[in-house]
Amino acid sequence: MHLTQSAIGQSTLAELYRSDLAYGIGLVVIWELLVTLVALWMVPVLLAAASAAGPLPVDAAVIGAEA
Repeated sequence: MHLTQSAIGQSTLAELYRSDLAYGIGLVVIWELLVTLVALWMVPVLLAAASAAGPLPVDAAVIGAEA
């Protein structure tokens, strides 16, 4: 009887570990998908904001230094 209870206890621990691992991996996958979607959403938003702002002002000293 003791061996049966021990085997059941080990099985439960292994199942808990597997479920914890699967839960952790699931959280990481969901987080990565969320970050990727936000990044993909931000690209056109940032490009639109940059084009609406117009060209950056260039200092005359910078133009003189490059020439």
